[in-house]
Amino acid sequence: MKSAVVDPATRTVEVLADVVSADGLRPGTLVTVDFGRFAEGGGVFVPSTALRTDGKTSWVYVIANGKAEKREVVAQQVHPGTVVVKQGLAADADVIVDPGSLEPGAAVVALAD
Repeated sequence: MKSAVVDPATRTVEVLADVVSADGLRPGTLVTVDFGRFAEGGGVFVPSTALRTDGKTSWVYVIANGKAEKREVVAQQVHPGTVVVKQGLAADADVIVDPGSLEPGAAVVALAD
């Protein structure tokens, strides 16, 4: 994935792909891709950089009222770089995708909607 941000207006995300047979495709071609059963079973897909764990529990940080809020979640790795959160996170939550050493209650500002 080139970007972890979905454009809310078009509901698209830019990706880079290695295509084995490129007959008829040119660089920059716009295509529609069906990832098959990738999203089957529901959940919220987030970059693996957003997930934190202490060995017993897993959590992500979200922005709530201008502050970082810790949300315990049940998550599963789906492929390198992406996890699916099965419980504990609303689909419209503002997830902090790379919290670094952020602590709960720290003031945060969303960079993009």
